[in-house]
Amino acid sequence: MVTPGVLPPNLGTREPLLSLRRQLAGLLGDGQEAGRCWLQQAKLCRTMGHHDGAEAAALQALAAGVPGALLERCRLLWACDKGHRAIRELDGPVRRLQQEVAGDSDGDEPMADAGGRGGGAGAAPEDARGKAQLVGRARGQTNKGWGCARAARPGLL
Repeated sequence: MVTPGVLPPNLGTREPLLSLRRQLAGLLGDGQEAGRCWLQQAKLCRTMGHHDGAEAAALQALAAGVPGALLERCRLLWACDKGHRAIRELDGPVRRLQQEVAGDSDGDEPMADAGGRGGGAGAAPEDARGKAQLVGRARGQTNKGWGCARAARPGLL
């Protein structure tokens, strides 16, 4: 059932509106809003099965630096049965995040290691060590996913 005032999520109705919003944002100099419109179009195209249009829109959103564009591109790659490429695209940002967090814990705050902020052994993940542990766990899950991909599709990797 279609709710009054809400357009159904079909490409023929929503794409022209997204295009208009994107053009207006471009004319007003709001590159972030234009990028968000590209991201919405990528999501719409992917859900409708238009993978070529979704890829073009996702690349435009990536170029605009929209948060979430990389994840949308990876979702699209996964939907196109290119899971190995999706994992490879996520690997670089995860490594950079891990290095960034590890760089934060290289002694910038000497009291943090001694529990100077009152964290002690049960410190919250806001400190550098907690972030490094969270990233390390995420990295471990990513590596486990690679093993599953190898087991599920031995010829791909």
